[in-house]
Amino acid sequence: MPAFAAVSQPFSGPMPNPTGKNQYQQQQYPSEDELWAALNLYAREKNGARLSTKEQQAWLKKEFGLSLGQGIPQVPLSSLSLMHQVHCDGYEKLNSQALGMGTVTLSIYGFKDQFSSFILALKVLPDVRNVETVCHLYLDMVEEYQSVPLQLVMDKGSEIDDMVHAQTYLCLQAAPEFAEEQWPATL
Repeated sequence: MPAFAAVSQPFSGPMPNPTGKNQYQQQQYPSEDELWAALNLYAREKNGARLSTKEQQAWLKKEFGLSLGQGIPQVPLSSLSLMHQVHCDGYEKLNSQALGMGTVTLSIYGFKDQFSSFILALKVLPDVRNVETVCHLYLDMVEEYQSVPLQLVMDKGSEIDDMVHAQTYLCLQAAPEFAEEQWPATL
């Protein structure tokens, strides 16, 4: 593996599972700095095209004796058709610290069709946590495509309340033959 300089700033937040205990065997993990440096090297392999998941797992096994991803079946997402399930969420990682442009912050909210992976809407908004703004973006998307998603998939963030009500109402109006119990408007 070529020797590249690692990114200077490792992850500064708390580790999600600092004890490392889960349903699998106990492992000795490297320090955060060592792991950060290794993962950065893997990302720069193949002229920046990065190593595949299997290649990364093989390197982690070789360098640190870590066995990751064992016994977790991965299955592709499936969808009936276009607008069956539309996924949506906000992205606030482009803040002033990340951009390094003073107080400039770019908050982005988007909608993506699961069947086609087509991005239906992706907008920079002043506040992706504002209930009215996010609902307005959803309604703009419905109007632009003249179609209501059968199911809207989202996290349980504070910005979704009005969008959930609008989606539920529009589904009942546009597709009353789909029972809410079998086809919930939101997931």
